[in-house]
Amino acid sequence: WGAANIIAVPTLVNPTQVSVDFNHACAQDDTGVVCWGNNDKGKRTTPALSHVTDQDGDGVDDKFDPLPTDPDETVDTDSDGIGDNKDSDDDGDGVDDSFDAFPLNPAESLDTDSDGVGNNAYPDDDNDGVADTLDALPLDSAEILDTDLDGIGNNADNDDDGDGVEDSVDIFPLNETESADSDSDGVGDNSDAFPLDSSRSISVKWDGFSWGRTQWGSSDADVIWDNSNWSE
Repeated sequence: WGAANIIAVPTLVNPTQVSVDFNHACAQDDTGVVCWGNNDKGKRTTPALSHVTDQDGDGVDDKFDPLPTDPDETVDTDSDGIGDNKDSDDDGDGVDDSFDAFPLNPAESLDTDSDGVGNNAYPDDDNDGVADTLDALPLDSAEILDTDLDGIGNNADNDDDGDGVEDSVDIFPLNETESADSDSDGVGDNSDAFPLDSSRSISVKWDGFSWGRTQWGSSDADVIWDNSNWSE
């Protein structure tokens, strides 16, 4: 407290707190806690001061300020020594804040469906009702299938099976091995031994037998030919 009966306020350096009662006062400044008043009255009634140091005067105690000497900064989310106000990537995830849907979350940077849940935490990023694990294009809400794996979803692809025949003229638009069915029997010409005969189509094997050109096979799995014409 100094000499007895000191009434004058001492010189304070950047004071941040003042505590006053009837006979005494104390202040927190850059030098620490400074007190003055009437010594003969005792000092028990002076309210307590918390020890606060704020070197840059930004209103944040140094012990809570990651950049205590920079009055323009009080937060450094990624602890890289650059305050968030100056840092173009606050969370340090490698994505610029201007492109980061979650600039303060290093575990997230995208939110495709804008639902407030980052893509890493959400099982259906494009919110199309199909889980990402089953969605060929998990970031495109207009697509879920890509039959020919060309990176273009079936809805936008004019040749879904990638066989070189456009879907509009492809009888089998999702089968890359077939595109025509000349006899309209539901079996593609490439697989149809009789592509111009709608009464016969399956020819390679049926019930374990090799087919002749006029053999229909056994429809009831009894390994007995349904027809009796064995001619070639």
